[in-house]
Amino acid sequence: GINDSPALAQADIGIAMGIKGTEASKEVSDIILKDDNFTTIVKAIEGGRTIYDNIRKFIYYLLVGSLSEVLLIMLAVIVGVNLPLTALMILFINLVTSEFPALGLSVEKANENIMKQRPRNPKEGILSDFVIMRILGTTPIIILGALSLYIWEMFTTANLAKAQTIVFATIIMFELFHAFNAKCWNSSIINKRIFSNVYVIFGVLLAFILTLLVIYLPTLQDVFGTVALNTFDWVLITLVSSSIILFVELKKYALKIEINERKKLELFPTRG
Repeated sequence: GINDSPALAQADIGIAMGIKGTEASKEVSDIILKDDNFTTIVKAIEGGRTIYDNIRKFIYYLLVGSLSEVLLIMLAVIVGVNLPLTALMILFINLVTSEFPALGLSVEKANENIMKQRPRNPKEGILSDFVIMRILGTTPIIILGALSLYIWEMFTTANLAKAQTIVFATIIMFELFHAFNAKCWNSSIINKRIFSNVYVIFGVLLAFILTLLVIYLPTLQDVFGTVALNTFDWVLITLVSSSIILFVELKKYALKIEINERKKLELFPTRG
C-alpha cells in the first residue's frame, strides 16, 4: 500500500513515494522516499542498525568505567580507608580520558553481517538486560585490579599520593583497553577490523598522552595531586589493566560454546 493512505496509517512504518506519491499518502506516512527507490529502505535499515549498535557500544563502554569508579569509592568509604581517587581525578577520567574513545565508538562502521541479523524487538530498550549483564559482568575485574594495586602500594610504601596515582592510571588503562572490547561487540578482538576505526585509535592515544601529562607535568601534578611513576609501576599497571581483554575474550568464547551446545539440544518440529 505505497499510495494507500489507510494502509500507510495502519502500518508499523508507513512509506510513501516522494516523487510519484500522492500528497495524502505523504501526510500519513512515517517515511517518505525522496528518490522513489526501494533500495534506499535497505540502506536506511542498515544505517539504523549501525547507529543502534554504536549507541549500545558507547553506553557499554562508558557505564563500565563509571560504575567501577563509583563502586570503588563506595567500597573504600564502607571499609573506612583513604579514598583511592581524588575528586579531580574522577572528573578527569569521566570528562577527558573516557570521552575520546567513546566518541570514536559512536562512528564505528557497520558489521559486515549486520543485515543478516534478525530484527530486534521494537519494545526493547537500548539498556537491555543483555547490556546490563555485560556491564555488571565486566565491572568487577576493574574494581579488583585497581583495588589490588592500591592495597599493594599502601602496604609496601604507605605513600597515599603514589597509591592514588597508580589507581588513577590503572582505571584509565583499563578503560583504554576496554574500548577495544566495546568496539568488537559481537566478535573476538583478534580480527582484521581491530584497527579499522582510526577515531578509536586516535581517542585512545590522545587519552593516554593527556594522562601522562597529568602524571609527569609538575604544574598538573600540583593540581591533581599525582606523582611520577617509574617503569616497574607502568609494567604492573599494564599487566593488570590488559587483563580485561583476556577476561572479556574468555567470556565471549564460553558464551559461544554454550550457544552452540544449546543449538544441538533444540528439538526439530518433525521429530516426535
